Amino acid sequence: MPLGFRSEAAKDLHAVYQFEISGAESFTARLQIKDDQCLFHEGPADKPDVIIKSPADVWMAISEGEINGQTAFMSGKYRVEGEPDPAHQDERPLFNGNHPDHPCRGINHQRRH
Repeated sequence: MPLGFRSEAAKDLHAVYQFEISGAESFTARLQIKDDQCLFHEGPADKPDVIIKSPADVWMAISEGEINGQTAFMSGKYRVEGEPDPAHQDERPLFNGNHPDHPCRGINHQRRH
C-alpha cells in the first residue's frame, strides 16, 4: 500500500490509517506515516487516526482505477472515520493517485491544515 506515497507532502505528519476491508477478501491493515515514511502493517492499529471501511469489491475497483475514490466516498460506497494529525493539516495529497500499482489510486488522501 505505500506505493505512490509522497514523502514531501507528509513532512512532520504522524498518522495511522487503518483499512477495514469486508466481503470476499476481508482484511484489516494499516499504514503508519511518520518520519516522512509510509509503512504497511497487517492487522489493526491500537489507536488509528483514520479508519477507512470499504467492501472489497469497491476498494478493488478504486485500486484498479475503475471508479474514482472521491466519487465513491461521496456516494457512500465506503466510509472514513477520524482525521489525520490535526496539528499538521493542509491540502497536499499524501498519495500519488496515478501510480499504477497503488491500492489507494483515485483517492485524494489529504492532510488538512
